[in-house]
Amino acid sequence: MYFFRGLTQMWAMRKQLGKTAETPSRETLHAYERQALRHIRRATRIYPTLPPFAALKEEVSGRMDLLRPRTVRLYRAEMGLALKLTGTAAGLFEREIEEAQDLCRTELDRLKGRPEPERTASKKVKDATQKEVARVFAELKRTALKTGSMMAAAAALYCVVAPRMGPRPKELLDAEVRGNLLIFPNAKATVRHPDTRALDMSEFGPVFVEAVVTLLALVARQVAEMGFERWRNAMAETLARACAKASTRRLSLYSFRHVAIASWEAAGLTKEEIAAMAGHLGLETARIHYARARHGWKVKVVARAVGQADVYADAIKGDETPAKTASTKTMSTRRIAADRETKSPSRSGNATAEELWATHRAKLNATLDALDAQRSGSSKRPVANEYSPSIASDHQDPDAPDPQEDQVRPHLPDDDADSDLEI
Repeated sequence: MYFFRGLTQMWAMRKQLGKTAETPSRETLHAYERQALRHIRRATRIYPTLPPFAALKEEVSGRMDLLRPRTVRLYRAEMGLALKLTGTAAGLFEREIEEAQDLCRTELDRLKGRPEPERTASKKVKDATQKEVARVFAELKRTALKTGSMMAAAAALYCVVAPRMGPRPKELLDAEVRGNLLIFPNAKATVRHPDTRALDMSEFGPVFVEAVVTLLALVARQVAEMGFERWRNAMAETLARACAKASTRRLSLYSFRHVAIASWEAAGLTKEEIAAMAGHLGLETARIHYARARHGWKVKVVARAVGQADVYADAIKGDETPAKTASTKTMSTRRIAADRETKSPSRSGNATAEELWATHRAKLNATLDALDAQRSGSSKRPVANEYSPSIASDHQDPDAPDPQEDQVRPHLPDDDADSDLEI
């Protein structure tokens, strides 16, 4: 067993971590550390007779497959840290470690190119259509309500929420709903960017907000039970199975983020607004790495960033003062995250998965049916439903039949008829 020393030096490793202009956030450094350990394990499996430091050097030198430039940039940072950790543990001099890191960067730069066949990231669908997502949603909804699968239920709601809010999957863990505001933690924020971002959902109507709340409750419970990595893989597998049954292209969790960003651009939002809503570190990130406006959905309404577009624009340009303003603006949202466990009933208690499903099943049924009714153009006449507080009884038409006579599916009130909830 090797005990890796030198972790306290990680903040001083900007040169080894790709010489980026931004100081990496704590989450980014932790991600580099996890991937560095993965590279170490891989190298020692391939070269079991060599010490980890030598195995890493040999593994990099022996690679012949082409890597995309952005993959090379990640590998430079991750392998640099892996060599630092193993070299420090072996008691090597700093000069020896730096020479190995330079050699590693040279070898990785040699591998830049376009892989044939395309690797996983390049094959992911970035232009999912509304028809594709609607078919996948219908399949997931059928599975959830037929089998009681909480994972299928979460995936169905994800198909509704993600194309409009554009979260990274990890950001769902600490997301918070306050009224009509959806507050995401910025997973890739640096020290000069806001910790959180808030999106206004008021244009989407109460059923959409209900879908968001239910999704966050399901995700929180599932991640608490199985951990984030297993949850993410399970969600991806559930989505893939639904795509196969619906005879569509295989959609990934990130396909919906591409759709959201492309739709925002198609709706005419500025680069600053898109950066604020997506939690990007640069104004050009959406243009370079994500689907463009031609792949966006033609939607009537979009979410809006709440008071952060100017902060992002100034912070991205390098002005330190707006970053302090952002910190002040997000102080209340930090408190929200801090007391999440004590104030959110959906994330507290010791209920089992079966008990949670029993509690949420009828409510989820109503929410999914209401969303499906809007998608398919069903009647707009509202029907009261005890599990769907968003469809309030005070909105009912006094001349409508008794709700007990029409319990097939809840409908949306007339004042929400124009809400853009079509999938």
